[in-house]
Amino acid sequence: MTPKLFDLVGGEIKPTEHCYTINSLRNVIDEYGDNAGKVFATIHYYLSLNPEDNPFAYLPEVGRWDQIIASICPELDLNNPIVEFAIEDARKAYETTLYKVFKSFKNLLDKLSVAIGDVNPNLSKDLGNMGQIKEAVKSYKELKAAYNDSFEEYMRSFDTVSGRGGTKTAYDADFDDDLD
Repeated sequence: MTPKLFDLVGGEIKPTEHCYTINSLRNVIDEYGDNAGKVFATIHYYLSLNPEDNPFAYLPEVGRWDQIIASICPELDLNNPIVEFAIEDARKAYETTLYKVFKSFKNLLDKLSVAIGDVNPNLSKDLGNMGQIKEAVKSYKELKAAYNDSFEEYMRSFDTVSGRGGTKTAYDADFDDDLD
């Protein structure tokens, strides 16, 4: 299950009870007071890859952090140890296995799109690059399929299935079904 550190309430990011128990996040509340929500929104938008609650989820990783800070909290001091520790602890909470797999495929797809975008097709027989372009298209199709699969698994990680003895993620439920 993907942890929920922040809630979207009335168009604002609000800390959940976890922010009051995790020291680094509690320190943000103590340090920033009424502006803590902007700091948490910045952290959430940076770390969350869920497009249902993050308008920045589809931005390429390169330049994403700068865009989010400029849009949400330009005065945020990233060198403040309180902010650094909060980002690190939030990252540890967000980075589930499915998150890391999806983010890896997202990064690869971002890089491939840049590489393909920079290609200047050359049709000459001796210096042509159509073979390389065809290989890039084939790689794109394979990578896109893996990206889509990993995205679906990542999004299912937000769903839970109640089970005897505790809560299991949708991923665990699917895995259990495969064992039958």
